[in-house]
Amino acid sequence: MSYLRGFLPFIGFITLSHFGWQWGAAGAAVLAVAMLVADRRAGASWDTQILAIGSIAFFAVLTPIAFAEPHAAVAAYCGTMSVGWLALVAWASIAIGTPFTMGIARRQVSSDVAASPAFRRLNVVITAAWAGAFTVSAVLTVVLMNQAGWMTVAASVVCFAAPILFTRIYVARVRAAHVALSDRLAVEEFAEAV
Repeated sequence: MSYLRGFLPFIGFITLSHFGWQWGAAGAAVLAVAMLVADRRAGASWDTQILAIGSIAFFAVLTPIAFAEPHAAVAAYCGTMSVGWLALVAWASIAIGTPFTMGIARRQVSSDVAASPAFRRLNVVITAAWAGAFTVSAVLTVVLMNQAGWMTVAASVVCFAAPILFTRIYVARVRAAHVALSDRLAVEEFAEAV
C-alpha cells in the first residue's frame, strides 16, 4: 500500500473539495509540498520525487484558478484533469527514463537491487500499467460524465485498483522467477563443484 502514499495529495483534494474545490486544491498543494519536504529531509533524492513534483505542479496551477473563479465551469472537470495529469506524469517519467514507481519501490529494496537494470525494467512495466490505467480512467470520466455518478466512481475505482493488483501480481512473479533462477544456478554451481 506504499503506492497510495504518493497519491495522498489527490486523495486530499477529493476529500477537501467537499468544502469547495479551491480548498481541496490548496490543501492538496500544501500536502504535496509537506510530503516532498519530509521525503527530502529523510534523504530521498530528487529523481524519486517525480510524483510529488508533478502533484505540486498540478495543484500550484489549479489553486489560484480555483480561488480566482470558485464557480468556474472547469471545476466540473477536476476529476478528469487530475487523473489526466497523473497519466501525463506517469508517461513522462517513463520517457525521461525514471519511472515514477522507482521512487516508491526504492524504499523497499537494497541499494544494490535499486541500481540493477532488472529493477528499472520492472518499474517501467509497472509505471506503464499505472499510466495506462490513468489514461483509461481519464477517458472514462469524460465518456461517463453525463451518466449516473456511480458509474464514474466505479470506473475510477476499477482503474485505480487494477494497477495495484497488477503491481502485486507482477512483482510476485518476477520475485518467483528470480528465486527459481537463483536456485537453478546454485544447483548448477554445486554440480560443477562436485
